[in-house]
Amino acid sequence: MKIKNLTLILLFVSVFSFAGFAQVDDEEGQMFGSKRDITLPNLNSHDFGTLSTDVVQFEFSIVNTETTNLVIINFVIPTGLGIVVTDDVIEPNSEAKFVVTATKAYLAVGAFSKDIIVKTEQQKANGVKVTKETTYTIKGKVE
Repeated sequence: MKIKNLTLILLFVSVFSFAGFAQVDDEEGQMFGSKRDITLPNLNSHDFGTLSTDVVQFEFSIVNTETTNLVIINFVIPTGLGIVVTDDVIEPNSEAKFVVTATKAYLAVGAFSKDIIVKTEQQKANGVKVTKETTYTIKGKVE
């Protein structure tokens, strides 16, 4: 009788452990080979669509997640664009913004895609300076 009871208990536990296991739903959808498509916004890109005014603007953010200051040392700006920077030194755990202005008169008719390269420098806690280039892209169409 003991073996029969033990068998029933093991069967009961195994059935409900699989049922509970089947209820696991991770946020990313990646557990156990799941293929759910997750589309994240590209924070380094903006599409203006068809420009309806002579001047359009978009604000990008640069976030410093490190423990030392991040310094913006240079922008590489294509023709037809302007940049306004709120701050060129970004303190630890904070952000700075820069506004990209596209002027219709300086852009060729048709679709455009322009890259802005932001060069930054950061001195790590160990004294090593790290220089990084990040590309931000704006797109649109001039009619």
